[in-house]
Amino acid sequence: MAVTTGLQLPFGIQPVNPVPVDAWSGPFTGSIDTTQSAVDAANSSIPSAIRFQSMEVRLIVSGTSRKFWYRDGIDDADLVEFASGGGGGSGPSGSDTEIQFNSGGAFSSDPNFTYDSTSSTLTVPHLSGSLTRLADGTSYLVAGENITITTGSNGSITISATGLGAPAPAVRTQTQMSWMESPGGTVDGVNTVFTVANAPTPANGLMFFVNGVLQKPGAQYDYTISSTTVTLAVPPEEGSNLVATYAYQISLDVGPNTSWMETPGGAVDGVNSTFNIANTPWPSSAVMFYVNGVLQKQGATFDYTVTDKTIYFSVPPPEGSNLSVTYPY
Repeated sequence: MAVTTGLQLPFGIQPVNPVPVDAWSGPFTGSIDTTQSAVDAANSSIPSAIRFQSMEVRLIVSGTSRKFWYRDGIDDADLVEFASGGGGGSGPSGSDTEIQFNSGGAFSSDPNFTYDSTSSTLTVPHLSGSLTRLADGTSYLVAGENITITTGSNGSITISATGLGAPAPAVRTQTQMSWMESPGGTVDGVNTVFTVANAPTPANGLMFFVNGVLQKPGAQYDYTISSTTVTLAVPPEEGSNLVATYAYQISLDVGPNTSWMETPGGAVDGVNSTFNIANTPWPSSAVMFYVNGVLQKQGATFDYTVTDKTIYFSVPPPEGSNLSVTYPY
């Protein structure tokens, strides 16, 4: 029995009066192979007359089949991707780089909440939460020495310094000169290494003479210097006369200035025990405090203590006492 050939048409059938259909299939790929261009191609191809809410549209984007639908209406903007899994929400909403979030059970976005994958930049106008942590679980803010970081129940972060104490005084130095110094080292025509008593400051300020002739510093010239060591390129002849002149600095164990018999500030009323002086002593242990001409003993278990410019007495001086203080600073 011969097989009957069915009706075959080389073209589609388009009704004169368009009627709704359950779904339209692409491929709708648009002028460029992006999701938005495919959506635009679908909207331009599907007449409004046959659209209805929940109508499905199938697109092909970058060779992948994806299902969209007119979720909230029949306007072009209502054509959004059908989410897989429970909930039946839409696909990505908003513009490119906008981050998706749950808004009343559906995907939503905000132009102020974005992530740019090209520059790895997250933009958000407000952050709420406690101490932020990095991807590996470590804290974004790390407390250093004498620093404390705490978070409050409202998400606020407090950074405080504890136990710092009084700052150490700056190191004080004084410039001195050494004139016509005889450097150490054997002048035997063989030795090239000699020493000076102090490290010249600056090093290139050293004037080193051999038999009255000034030598030139530098590795390619007459000598080099490292701290107090002078190394000559050529050994001086035996018996040569060597001298060195240079400036150097010394650290001061006490301040370069002295306040003599200063009258401290503070009421001498038999009640007040706190007095102030004009400068910060250096060192504070050098303070000499007199009450009615009698030198007081410094220390927490004795007569007084010193903190910066403030002197604290363990027992208030008698009313009308004559107070004076001498100290370096």
